[in-house]
Amino acid sequence: GGGLTPNNNDGGAGGSGVAIIRFNSSNLSDVSIINQHPKIIHNYSIGTSININGQQSYYYQFTSNNGNYIMFPQDTLCDIFMIGGGGGGGRGYGGGGGAGSYCYTTQLFLKNTVYELGVGAGGTGQNADSVVGKAGGDTYIKILDDTNYVKIVKGGGYGGGFAALNGGTGGCGGGGYGWNNNTGSNITTPGGNIINNSLTNNGIGFCGGKGINNYNGNALAGGGGGGCASPGTDYSGINAGNGGDGILIDIKGFKEVYGGGGGGGAWGEKNGAPGYGGGNYINNLYINVGGGGGKTFSTIFLPGCGSDALINTGSGGGGGGQYPSNGGNGSSGTIIIRYNNGISYNSDMPTILHNNVIDIPKTISNNISNDYYYQFNSTTGNNNITFNKETNCDILVVGGGGS
Repeated sequence: GGGLTPNNNDGGAGGSGVAIIRFNSSNLSDVSIINQHPKIIHNYSIGTSININGQQSYYYQFTSNNGNYIMFPQDTLCDIFMIGGGGGGGRGYGGGGGAGSYCYTTQLFLKNTVYELGVGAGGTGQNADSVVGKAGGDTYIKILDDTNYVKIVKGGGYGGGFAALNGGTGGCGGGGYGWNNNTGSNITTPGGNIINNSLTNNGIGFCGGKGINNYNGNALAGGGGGGCASPGTDYSGINAGNGGDGILIDIKGFKEVYGGGGGGGAWGEKNGAPGYGGGNYINNLYINVGGGGGKTFSTIFLPGCGSDALINTGSGGGGGGQYPSNGGNGSSGTIIIRYNNGISYNSDMPTILHNNVIDIPKTISNNISNDYYYQFNSTTGNNNITFNKETNCDILVVGGGGS
């Protein structure tokens, strides 16, 4: 209450009252808590999450092939994007490498559980007739020391070449080859298929395109490697196939392109056009992430070699152009995990309106018993609390002091 002040005879104003409500959340399902940042190891070194545009959302991107771990201090529902490594392109009129398959979904990470994250390496392009270009590596998430995968996506297939004419099978298939050392042939070579119905089981991906070996028709051209958004295209006339389109992803708060197929290589001496690497549009500009196919061979500068895919996009390498131009390398995949660092608010927790503003309960210090409280002290506006189920509470109500 109010009272006399030392220097005048007027009484003081009384203090406002207060209402405090305390409840235990043990009878509420899925207790709401404030998230804390996870512990992150990337390539055997400590990593730090990156904030997204000043919001309560954070992400971390894993690009190292191994030595990656993450552990959350409480159950946390995250957005995840992951893509396998892209396949290498074929040599000499080679097919483009396929992109790795991808997965963009949500995943619940259990508290105090160490997860191992493996990022698929990009496959090397074919660099000799006797070897096959390499497929991309698989990307996965699993609980440490567990043999089962939480999530896995497959690496892209290699582009067809002299050692293996057909495009390789993978998360996305590699493009077919355009030459079998037979000048009398007029045949097509198929692109690679996707692994194990990857549209449902091992991530999303598409097949590679066909190559053509028609020496007398001046058509020696590789097919395009499959992309994450569309198949690689077949040869067209004397021109090589293009890599399949990549996908647009904005999990980091801005748009990026991942998973483009590699373009097929062409017979540049006969004016065949190589295929371009797959990509997608950002602000009306097509961004190529898959490697482009090669064209004309030169013993000095080797401009006929297929181009390498853009790093850490899980894209396929370009097919080599005029023989013996080498195929381009596919690029490593990636894993991106995004989480919210604010209140993980549950519909079973009470709804609070304080002075016309929605608010949230406060946790008790050293909250071992899952106790929460809220203090109402506004004398204006609407103040109310609504529980979704019957809840026993401790309450303290104090009226305003008199003047």
